[in-house]
Amino acid sequence: MVHIADKTRIAFDTNIWVSFTIGKRLENLKDILLCERFRIYICPQIIEEYLLVVSRPEIRKYITLQRISDTIELMETFTESHPVKSNILLSRDPDDDFLLAFSKENKLDYLITGDKDLLVIGSFHKTTIISYTMFCDLSLMK
Repeated sequence: MVHIADKTRIAFDTNIWVSFTIGKRLENLKDILLCERFRIYICPQIIEEYLLVVSRPEIRKYITLQRISDTIELMETFTESHPVKSNILLSRDPDDDFLLAFSKENKLDYLITGDKDLLVIGSFHKTTIISYTMFCDLSLMK
């Protein structure tokens, strides 16, 4: 049995959740959410940003309301929600700074993103910032 302190602490950036909802290349995200080796974190800002992005007409044409609802249910059921309490000014895109603060506050092992402005940072405090593909390639699911 894996104790909660032994679990790999991760968070998915909004773009990963949106990609999952659209259904491209992220079939095993549900497996990651269900895997007892991982402790998945989310914050209200990620959920708010997700809802904003999936409501855009250029995105909505690819997804149904049911897929959005299913994704929100996964977020609420299989993640731990914690608010961001601090401010960090580091990313090339200031809109991404909350993710760095969130990562530091929750001592995340991985922040999984497709955002080049975050990926270029590489790591922040104890958090490794990697793409979804890289995360899967690390064989963390084995």
